[in-house]
Amino acid sequence: PIEVAATIARFGVTTTVMAPTMVAMFVRHAGVAEHDLSSLRLLHYGGSAIGEAVLRETCELLDCDLVQGYGQTEATQGVCFLGPADHRAALAGQSALLASCGKPFPGVQVRLVDENLVPVGPGEIGQIAVQSPAVMAGYWQRDEETRTALRHGWLLTGDLARRDTEGYFHIVDRDKDMIVSGGENVYSAEVENALGLHPEVAEAAVIAVPDARLGER
Repeated sequence: PIEVAATIARFGVTTTVMAPTMVAMFVRHAGVAEHDLSSLRLLHYGGSAIGEAVLRETCELLDCDLVQGYGQTEATQGVCFLGPADHRAALAGQSALLASCGKPFPGVQVRLVDENLVPVGPGEIGQIAVQSPAVMAGYWQRDEETRTALRHGWLLTGDLARRDTEGYFHIVDRDKDMIVSGGENVYSAEVENALGLHPEVAEAAVIAVPDARLGER
């Protein structure tokens, strides 16, 4: 983190890209604030979920625009983005936006579907399905996996999300990471975010373990 901060200050770096883990390491390192980071105009982050607490700390430390990108290699990376105006609105009171991955990129269609591939309504949780000219043709020499991922022209991402009434998508978990405990769906990403809001928690990872009574806990 210190070397990154020193490099930004030395060369007047204006734009950089970090994964959320890198962002957390950067903004929480005590020596970073000692460097002149005023040249930085844009920080682009993505690659995994990011906690609300980390985002707020980032905004406190850096006086620059933030952009979040959500995507998959199978979709040639870009699916949704949360732009600078969205981040500013979040800090101005619309805090729910900090948990959103934004709206689809131009030219990308996104919908949420249930296990039968039927679209779900606003507020309901479904799997993200993507359609665009950039979606892959298939996995190389892996026909079965291709048939599972590509259904009727749509790429099934394996990510679960809900869409709010404004059209913003909120990822709640990977399908395979969801915990079913006593018949209730527990989304690990939501629990991780809640834990991350505690000032004494630096990082959190939530996984399922077998439970004789509940199935999983």
